[in-house]
Amino acid sequence: MKDLGANGGLRDPEVSSGDVRAHVEKILASKEFLHTDSLRRFLSYSVEKALDGDPGSLKESLLGPQLFGRGGAFDPRIDPIVRVQAGKLRSRLQRYYDEEGREDSLVIDFPKGGYVPVFRTRTDAVPPAGPQTGGRRWMPGLLAAGLVPLALVLALTWRKWPSAPAAPTFTQLTFATASTAAFPSISREGKLVVFASDRGERGSMNLFIQAVGGEGPVQLTHSLFKDRQTDISPDGTRIVFQSDRDGGGVYVLSLLSRVETRIVDQGYNPRFSPDGARIAYQGPQDRLYTVAAMGGLPQPVASASSPAFLPIWTHDGKHLIAMVRPSENEFDWMVFPLDGGPAYSTGAREVFRRQQLGSAAHQPYPGDWLGNRILFSAAQKESTELWELALTPDTFRVSGVARQLTSGPGDHTYPRAAPEASGHARIVFVNENIVTQISSFAANSTRAEDNPVLEHVTQDSSLIPDSSPQLSSDGTKLAYCSARLGNPDVWLKDLRTGAETPVAANPWPEENPRISPNGSRVAYVSRPASGPVIQIWDARTGVTRKLCEACGTPVEWMPDGKRILVIADSQRRLQVWNASTREHLNLLDGLKRPIQEATVSPDGRSIAVTAPGAPDGCPAVFIAPLEAESAPSCKDWVPLPEPASIWGLRWAEGENLLYFFSSQDGSRCIWAQRLAVPNHQPIGAPFAVQHFHRYQPSPWASTGIAIAAGRFAVWFQDAQSSIWMAELH
Repeated sequence: MKDLGANGGLRDPEVSSGDVRAHVEKILASKEFLHTDSLRRFLSYSVEKALDGDPGSLKESLLGPQLFGRGGAFDPRIDPIVRVQAGKLRSRLQRYYDEEGREDSLVIDFPKGGYVPVFRTRTDAVPPAGPQTGGRRWMPGLLAAGLVPLALVLALTWRKWPSAPAAPTFTQLTFATASTAAFPSISREGKLVVFASDRGERGSMNLFIQAVGGEGPVQLTHSLFKDRQTDISPDGTRIVFQSDRDGGGVYVLSLLSRVETRIVDQGYNPRFSPDGARIAYQGPQDRLYTVAAMGGLPQPVASASSPAFLPIWTHDGKHLIAMVRPSENEFDWMVFPLDGGPAYSTGAREVFRRQQLGSAAHQPYPGDWLGNRILFSAAQKESTELWELALTPDTFRVSGVARQLTSGPGDHTYPRAAPEASGHARIVFVNENIVTQISSFAANSTRAEDNPVLEHVTQDSSLIPDSSPQLSSDGTKLAYCSARLGNPDVWLKDLRTGAETPVAANPWPEENPRISPNGSRVAYVSRPASGPVIQIWDARTGVTRKLCEACGTPVEWMPDGKRILVIADSQRRLQVWNASTREHLNLLDGLKRPIQEATVSPDGRSIAVTAPGAPDGCPAVFIAPLEAESAPSCKDWVPLPEPASIWGLRWAEGENLLYFFSSQDGSRCIWAQRLAVPNHQPIGAPFAVQHFHRYQPSPWASTGIAIAAGRFAVWFQDAQSSIWMAELH
């Protein structure tokens, strides 16, 4: 091997700087590096400095403030950020060269103890597989238009199947520019593809149909609400889909007459039976049902006594297979007989656990059959790809391991198959790229408006969706959570200057940042291996001190900026902690149900709470005084009118409005409850103050609301998705 580079090492005369830069681009496009913004910057920056003959700038004391935003006070003796990131970079490079880059003749190393890259050629690279060899095959690069930068090429990987003598060809069917496409289905003969898109004139999600190899799509539905989750009948004449219109339900659309018929209320993820006579779907409380395709009385699946998701039919039409969650972090596929027999596991749970498949965002839902294999999408590490898992035809038990089918930029989701399309199978799927940002917009308390003018406060592909943003009371500082450095960390952004400061950037996760009213302190949860801790960071001194261990999650600072509202881990009880003395008091002892959310009134006298659960005489949403002696029993608390579902409670800057998210009109919109001052009694019914009826941008399902200085700040996502087709030969 020969070292090469502008850092004083040997240079192979056959390898130029251009070769090195091209190699870096390939690494950045790999699945190991595609979604790791901080490590991508680290690799690109260090390589360019080395090639430019400036290795002196690759010192820990300089990399901290220049590359990781640590500022002039950065001290590498007490802040390990550069060493931590360098260790992660070395590990990812090693995995890259062990897998995707095993055939590369050029290698980039970062010797331990330093940050100057070394470039080496090697002669032991694995040679490319010939046309007759089995295993993994690399397809020609396909440009992922609208999903990634133009310089990034989509390299799809497909394992050779026994029934497919040659690797498939890939075709992009839709192009995501100012719109997105999702929820595809393909007719059994593989000639028609139906999908949902917001490309229509109103920006809502509607259905479109497109002939494979034909002209552009034709719009089928024209609803103001979301139409999605499609399936084409076996004879190709009908489409079943879910719609949010009129409270939500399942509809069947005739392609012959274009008549839409609502066949059931409150249904999701519908699928036609193999003979087209019945439809399976998720009903209320995620129980499984079937109903006649022409409508009628829904029949609950007796063997499905607990929540199950995305049912598909077995080939004989006598069973359903759906995903269940035995625990929060585990997934399984269950078989549900329709003749009344007991449900049983396919054995997929052990496969998912052993191969670490599935995440909260990308769960291993069954997608479609292809022979005796089920196609599905699942997250593994930081990528989401298509997989297959074989089941025995007679017992539907798992046979073997799950095999990865695709890799490349974006998340590959929602696979559907046409097993006998023109003599060979076709598979359609979604190539999805989620663009995340925290955006602010003007608060409105008089009338609901559609599509506010959004000002992007952050644009970070590594934002943590379940960690709501928080604003200081003057609206100049924003606390949020991002994984840009490799794992969830807390950041503080000055909205006047744009400067961003890492509040906590450790090798372990941090979450739930809560900023004090004057913006001088941030409380958050840190999760080292020893256990969770609530920490408080002081912006004036840069010092972090512990509030308590294994005590819960900070909810909100009290208006005085001295105390913190905490939901305790133990039975999710509500407490107030003094940030200086670490003393705490329990609140609302009269409530026995777990507390979901809470927010304090601006005067610090009252608290609004959501605590859904089994009826016990206490309201599910209520306002109570903070002084326990004022209302010791829940019978003395003020119940609030309860929409179908609410979350993200936040008291307005004045005391006469309580804001929250609700999906009662079919979309995640911001509503408000008007309150009397000073007793905080509700006045009238809740009313909408900001609609988000377009498919995108859309508030994240579990996000909260931040409000200050007359503006909201909310976590949004844009789904830039395209439909792709793999054609097996």
